[in-house]
Amino acid sequence: MLTLAQYLKEQKMTQRGFAGEIGISPSYMNEIVQRVKSPSIQVAARIEALTGGAVSISALLVEPCAGNSSADDQPNDDQSYAALAPEKGAA
Repeated sequence: MLTLAQYLKEQKMTQRGFAGEIGISPSYMNEIVQRVKSPSIQVAARIEALTGGAVSISALLVEPCAGNSSADDQPNDDQSYAALAPEKGAA
């Protein structure tokens, strides 16, 4: 099983060219190749099909890092703006 980066190198294909073949932006393709993001299941299936199975869907999935924050860790709008509001009674 190859990584997408290995496949592209072996096939002498550019990320931009391959992105065009599967219908995604070059920047999204770069994030997939660099393993910054996992592709959607639809994009992963297209990659697997276009590579003849040389790059499997499972090879495209990126493990979440412990250091990455999730949406649950992010303050909601009220919490974000509360820190910017002046204290009551302050003038």
